[in-house]
Amino acid sequence: MLNNFKHFTIRQITFAVSLSAAALFLLLYLSFKLLWSYDQALDRSKDRQRFELERVKTILRMEEEELQASTEDYAAWTTMARYVTTPNDTFVAESIGPHAFSSKQIDAIAIFDAESQSVWGGAFSDDAVVNMPFFTLEKQEILERVLAKVKSTSTEQIQSFAEYAVYDNSVYMVVSSRICLSSGKDCKYGYLLFIRKIRPETIAEMETSTGVGIDIYPAQDNAVAKPNTTILYRDNVVAAGSKVAIEVTHNEVLPEFLPRAEVAALTLFALITFAFNLYVVTRLVKPLKTAQRNLEQFQTSGGRLTSEDIFISQEMRSFARQLNSLITELEEKRAILRKQSTIDSLTEIANRRLLYEKGQELINDLKYKHIAVVLIDVDHFKLYNDNYGHVQGDGVLRRVAKTIDAIETPYEKLVSRYGGEEFCVLLASDRELNIESYVAEIHSSIEQLHIEHKFSPTTSSVTVSIGAMAGVLDSYQQLTTWFQYADQALYEVKNAGRNGYKIRS
Repeated sequence: MLNNFKHFTIRQITFAVSLSAAALFLLLYLSFKLLWSYDQALDRSKDRQRFELERVKTILRMEEEELQASTEDYAAWTTMARYVTTPNDTFVAESIGPHAFSSKQIDAIAIFDAESQSVWGGAFSDDAVVNMPFFTLEKQEILERVLAKVKSTSTEQIQSFAEYAVYDNSVYMVVSSRICLSSGKDCKYGYLLFIRKIRPETIAEMETSTGVGIDIYPAQDNAVAKPNTTILYRDNVVAAGSKVAIEVTHNEVLPEFLPRAEVAALTLFALITFAFNLYVVTRLVKPLKTAQRNLEQFQTSGGRLTSEDIFISQEMRSFARQLNSLITELEEKRAILRKQSTIDSLTEIANRRLLYEKGQELINDLKYKHIAVVLIDVDHFKLYNDNYGHVQGDGVLRRVAKTIDAIETPYEKLVSRYGGEEFCVLLASDRELNIESYVAEIHSSIEQLHIEHKFSPTTSSVTVSIGAMAGVLDSYQQLTTWFQYADQALYEVKNAGRNGYKIRS
């Protein structure tokens, strides 16, 4: 075989060897990528897309639960139950005015009696409440579909359901609940619907919280997801068989086997490999004088490069300053957005999302083993809201939150609003927790606020019931059990007459 090269010039042999080296590099790289690295990159990318999808599902659940809480707040109201039994214009004017719609971000409300007959329906338009039916609810078959789930529930205790509907080519979230007494029991008086349109600004907030693109629209038949998108479907409660599509455009893009940038980089590297080998072989076979000329030429090029390098350095310094300025600005905006997504807007303390994130940080990242969960519930807050009004009720929640947050403890602490009138304190330490005095101080501090509550069956002022659980956790997954134990302790305090606390360990 070597005899075949006898008729080639040194230049031709040098070219062939250099070309073979570049081809061998490309062959080895593509084999490695095909057999190992590409599959791993694809699996990692799919895992990140699944994580993005879970974030979207979590945000949707939070939106649904928030509207459910608002619906149950109004549905568990003795005055509402009386209104269904004996309708009157005064109740609508005083209790279902523009404030009820704007504060809860509701577009329409519908009230039905126990026989599914319409009592009142209204929509919010141009800052005014307009009496009108919604979703063509006067059609019995549509009304039965909307109320199907809530009708199947027991009348003993309030329960709500969040569903989706399409009306006039727009998507709405519809929450249905039985109408009960203020205690949340004896739910036989009728049905309440809260209807909220899913607007572009709502979707924009969800995109900010999740970091992915989201589009919610009436689903078309045989819809096919575009590349790097996933479509979640929800039943359209208004039209049997139709769906609502929640299209998620992933920030994480599945990698191509050979994207254009990589092809360009491989081509460039192959050319560099070819040129390098060509240069090396040439250097080996060329006479010393030729090598010297090449060295002098390289030295000359190096001189020009040195001059050019000084020029680039100035640009890079300017670029670095601009980049640092941009990064600082982005970090400030990111901090603002994070605060909006993790701070409860009413009480200005942490919300449930930040509570879970902090718990994961304390247990998984900081390796704290001694963890305590303290659940605090404002006693008879429903009665307070019903009699003093929601504005004063909001003021009570703010004062309670501020009081709890101000109480000092030697342990790592996060105070959050857990939901409605319930608060949660997460404590962590690397040594055994003794929270008796801390819990007692929370209880007494709220009592010492002396907030009048003459409608409370317990005392004449606002008090709290507290359930707590403290002990050693081995993993973040066990934190759910701590919440359950704390909730059981809170339940026992309530059963014992409220205005007290109990600590489990």
